[in-house]
Parts: sequence; C-alpha cells; structure tokens
Amino acid sequence: MKLHFKLPVTASIAVSFTLFPGSSPLLSASQNLPRFADYPAQSVYLGKTHALLPRYKNAHPKTGIPDAAQRKADFAGHYVVIEAGCGAGCSDLSVMDARTGKIYPFKPSIGRTDWDGLHYKVTSRLLVFRGELGVWDAKHITHGTYYYVFKANHFVRLRYIHSKLE
Repeated sequence: MKLHFKLPVTASIAVSFTLFPGSSPLLSASQNLPRFADYPAQSVYLGKTHALLPRYKNAHPKTGIPDAAQRKADFAGHYVVIEAGCGAGCSDLSVMDARTGKIYPFKPSIGRTDWDGLHYKVTSRLLVFRGELGVWDAKHITHGTYYYVFKANHFVRLRYIHSKLE
C-alpha cells in the first residue's frame, strides 16, 4: 500500500514509501535515519529469563519489574523492555538483562504527548520513539522522534528530529 506522509523536519518534506506488514512509517521514512539492521544484537538469548534479583523482589507491580521476569528477551538480544507509567502522561523505561536479572534505566522519563509507542526488536540494539523527553517546561519542549542505541548497558542518543507539538 502506498502512503504519503508529511514529516516536520526543518522544512516540510513529502515522503512517499511502501508500507510492508510489520514496518512503521516512523522507522522507514528516510535512508538517512538509523535502521534496526545498522545496530544488530550479537545474538538472541532464548533461555529462561533470570529471576528477580533480591533488590527488586519488593518492586511495586506498577513498575513493570515483576512482570519483566516472566517475559522473554525482546530487545537487543537478551534484554526485556520495562515500561511503567510515572504519572500523568509520562513513562519510565528500563531494560532487564534476561541472563542476569540486572536492570538498566533509561533517563530521563519519556513524555507521552503524541505517543507513538516504543519501536524495538530483539535482533537490534536500536530503540525509537516519538514524544517528549523528560522536560515539561513549555519553554524547553523536546518533542520529536528519538533514536537511541543501547551500548555498554547505557542508552546513547543517535539522532533527534524535532517536531511541533500539535
């Protein structure tokens, strides 16, 4: 199916592409954007997810941590993505290493304005989302599309494309 989208990058650019099942306009609109294939996971862990470490045993269910230990790896080869609400319109994001049970947080919190969800794959270290990032002061809106790579147990920003909040 052929779709046309206008992306708010410095100037309005009409982008045309073919949408295949399982793809997302957010992730495939330009060859200049980071792609999942550019950041492969070394391998995919298929074993049982590690039990919660003692320091996380009393974590409130709303944090998503207790649920993570019941799921399979779904990001960067051997991590489980944990998304939990942190109040009106925001999300705390972490990943749990399915092999060790250790949790690595994403900082700062992700705002959900114009939320398009998180985009990630078990076979890639790339994480993409559209929304606001951690700043709620109207003078410093950071709304847009964010591209992060998970490297050495930290999220590293690769690219940010600003878009106006509508």
